[in-house]
Amino acid sequence: MEAAAATALVQRFGTDTAAIGQALDQLVGSGTVTVEAVAARFRNRPDEPMWHYADAVADGDVGQALRRLSDFLTHGHPLQLLAFLETDLKRRSLARVAPSMEVLAEWLDAPPKHFPVEKAWNNRAKGTDDDLRRALSAIARADVSLKSDPESTHRVTMERLTVALAKWYRGK
Repeated sequence: MEAAAATALVQRFGTDTAAIGQALDQLVGSGTVTVEAVAARFRNRPDEPMWHYADAVADGDVGQALRRLSDFLTHGHPLQLLAFLETDLKRRSLARVAPSMEVLAEWLDAPPKHFPVEKAWNNRAKGTDDDLRRALSAIARADVSLKSDPESTHRVTMERLTVALAKWYRGK
C-alpha cells in the first residue's frame, strides 16, 4: 500500500478503526493500493454524508461532524446542507413546544411514526431555548454568507457553523 493511500483511508474513515479494517479487507489481493483506488472504491453516495453529518452534529461529535462535512462538500453544495439543517432546526423547535408527539406530527404534516418526527421528539430536551435561538441566528448568518460571500469562504463558514451547532445541540 502506498503511504498516500493509507493517508487517504484515514481521511475517508477518520478514527473508525472498524471501517478502516473492513476497507483493508476489501483491498486485500488487489495489488498495490493507490490513492486513486481508495478514492474510487470508497466514494460516498451523495445523500449518505448528509445523514451522517446531521447525526454527528446532534451528538455533539465535532470531529466526526467536520469529517462528514468534508465528505458532503466533495459531492454537494453547502446550501443543500444548510436547507437540511434549517428543516432539522424547525423540527427541533416545534418538538420543544409540542404537547405530544401526535401534535408534533400534525404540525409537521407527517405520521407520528415517521422517523424524523420520532427523532425530533426524542431529542426535544437537548439544548435550551437559547441554544435553539443561537442556532437559528447562526444558520441565517451562514445562509447570507453562502449566498453573498466568495465561494472560497464557504467551507470555513460551514465548519464554524458545524462546531457551533454541535455545541448548542448537545446542550453544553
